[in-house]
Amino acid sequence: MRWHSFGCFLALTSVLPAGCHNTKADGAEKPAAARPEAPAESPGSQPGPEALPPAAPGPDSTDSVSPPPKRDCTAPGDGSRPGYHAAAGHAWLMDCSPVLEREYWRVFDGGNGKAFIIPRPDGSSTVASVCEGNDALAELLRRYTLCGGRANVGVINSIPHADALAIAHGLHEHLRFEAKDYGVAPFAIPSDIRDACDAKLGSGAFTGVCGSVDSDNEAAIEYNDEQKQAIAAALNRLYGIDP
Repeated sequence: MRWHSFGCFLALTSVLPAGCHNTKADGAEKPAAARPEAPAESPGSQPGPEALPPAAPGPDSTDSVSPPPKRDCTAPGDGSRPGYHAAAGHAWLMDCSPVLEREYWRVFDGGNGKAFIIPRPDGSSTVASVCEGNDALAELLRRYTLCGGRANVGVINSIPHADALAIAHGLHEHLRFEAKDYGVAPFAIPSDIRDACDAKLGSGAFTGVCGSVDSDNEAAIEYNDEQKQAIAAALNRLYGIDP
């Protein structure tokens, strides 16, 4: 796998901003880290002529997507991830009852009551799996063109706050990092790998990974199968995902 990097529920926090992608094709996680001008995450998908989705659902519909209870919270930072994405002045809207130890999909205020999610969810193996279902989360993903390679970037980057937070919260309930032929899925953010290295969450093959990853500068790194397995295991530990 070759990587390139550059660069409460419902309290707004003052923040400071983008992109990283996996150059492998079909099946590879290729998250986009920019706003409407960001490339689609799914291979070959482009902003299409799809009509805007129906109005955002009311409380009854989003309540079924395991929404966290409302309570005050303060973000531990601005939500930026070195070498991958910078918040660029967009407030990080935290999930104040997080499913995991940290947020992979982070919601940022885009203005006028709308939000965008980083990494963009479309194209991720986690999202593809959820999209096969018919529950409330799958319905939200389809409403905002996140399923089936029909991504409309303008829609994806203008999701109402409540729905964006419900999507991110729901996706974290399904998150698990896995080694694939093409790399680690979902995409392993370089700063997450560095944090796992600093926390000494792996050994053996992971030691070699820690000696090569650089989350602050542009890098192109290839990992062998043993290293990909080690990265996935370390990230699951970092996020608090049960074995």
